[in-house]
Amino acid sequence: MRLTSFATVVLALTLPLCLAGCGNTDPTAPTPPLTAVTIAVYAGPIDPGGSTKYIVTLDADSTLQVNLAGEQLADPIRTVSVPLKIDISNWDGTACTPMESVVTEPRLTAQLQRYLTQGTYCVQLSDPGTLMQTVGAVLKIAYPAPKLFTGTAAPVTFSSVLPPRGTVSKSFVVSTEGTIDVTLDSVASSPDATFALGLGVVPTDSSNCTLTTIVRTRPGGPAQLSALANAGSYCAAVIDDGALTSPSSFSITIAHP
Repeated sequence: MRLTSFATVVLALTLPLCLAGCGNTDPTAPTPPLTAVTIAVYAGPIDPGGSTKYIVTLDADSTLQVNLAGEQLADPIRTVSVPLKIDISNWDGTACTPMESVVTEPRLTAQLQRYLTQGTYCVQLSDPGTLMQTVGAVLKIAYPAPKLFTGTAAPVTFSSVLPPRGTVSKSFVVSTEGTIDVTLDSVASSPDATFALGLGVVPTDSSNCTLTTIVRTRPGGPAQLSALANAGSYCAAVIDDGALTSPSSFSITIAHP
């Protein structure tokens, strides 16, 4: 079991770590600008029967929003969807006393959300008995809860060069809750090959892309990857599993609210 301060831990494309959060909204709370919102991403392993806990310190009364964003397995990297338990707890300096809990599969919308007074809290992620193997769990926390931002203009068309066995990602901001659709439009040198297409989360203090959903697909529409998401910062990525022998140009389209 892990105890740590509320600092961002990021995973690239390896087995992740985790965190947890809270629920109950304050309907009167004002909508903060993106620059006033803290979005933290935690990634790391959860073993069968195991758990991870973190200390969250709020400097002001805030609505804390938490979601189990994804679960990864390695060799090859892929994502799974196994229910895990998220707890929000009071912290007395020694132990966590649960206030609210939920058992949930990964998604990009908050599974727990709670208005909390200024202070220190404990958030936990644990296996309720569903895991058969260690997974890399990706957990996202945001506070104050993001409701509406000035987002990236959509749709986003992004073109770049993918190296053999490489990964290239593109970040974007979703202005309000809605569906993200990602399409791998083309890979110039290998139009019939299969590539990994990923969707992930981005913290506010860096540009690191932590993937939460990965599919294998050939280039060409319609959208091969879709997910309902809260307002916030996200990323899409293209990964070569071995189809390329030399760098190749590619293009993706990202549609979002």
